[in-house]
Amino acid sequence: MCNAFADGEGLPLADLEAAHLPVRVFDAGDSIYAQGDATDYVYSVVSGWVHLHQAMPDGRCHISQFLLPGALFGVKPLGARHSQGASTITTASICAIPTVRVIELRRLHPALNERFIAMLESENLFATESLTMMGQGTSMERVARILWGLAKRLSAPEAVPVGVGLNAPLTQRHLANATGLTTIHVNRVLRRLREQGVVEFHDATMIVLDPRRLAGLANEAPQSEAHWALRASMDDRPGRPVTGLRRQEHVYALDA
Repeated sequence: MCNAFADGEGLPLADLEAAHLPVRVFDAGDSIYAQGDATDYVYSVVSGWVHLHQAMPDGRCHISQFLLPGALFGVKPLGARHSQGASTITTASICAIPTVRVIELRRLHPALNERFIAMLESENLFATESLTMMGQGTSMERVARILWGLAKRLSAPEAVPVGVGLNAPLTQRHLANATGLTTIHVNRVLRRLREQGVVEFHDATMIVLDPRRLAGLANEAPQSEAHWALRASMDDRPGRPVTGLRRQEHVYALDA
């Protein structure tokens, strides 16, 4: 949201800087706010990874979103309590803006209001599509949906690269809580994806071997044919494990 006004056009940077509180650094596993809290702030991820989660009375936990730098979260009606908690996955820098200040900025600056609404609309679309997949998708489709969504965000604005290590500091427990599967089932799905030459996920690194196949499993079209141009040039058949792929040594760091 803030990057859109980096040149001061549409919203004076001084107004934006004056609105937010000092950026706070959280350690991995810290709670930013808990389910049921009534804090009246809107938050933005400056660096690191965060997840939104909802706890069930019996101790089960569902992760609804993984948030990367630039993500806006904590938006709710004034006076309402958070229906989900927000916790860090890695060390993370978080920027908090009082909701009343956000409302005032939106009133004074139409460009910010339009940007804010656009982000909410995008989040609503993502939530709706994810709800359908998690409610009706197979275990393979659920895991693929999560991995494909992360791959797109980690690679943006470029196409998802083939055979490049993407920094994804998630555990199988995270994936299980996000898909409603057991960790054992997630392990089996990841093994199948690896054996079929679709994606490898281990040691906090994700390597997409076949973007077109992964996007298909996630029920989403890739951004362009460039996603699988490299793979096609190697004459690899869909579903066939890639054994001769030369992986680039560079690992995309989240905060780079």
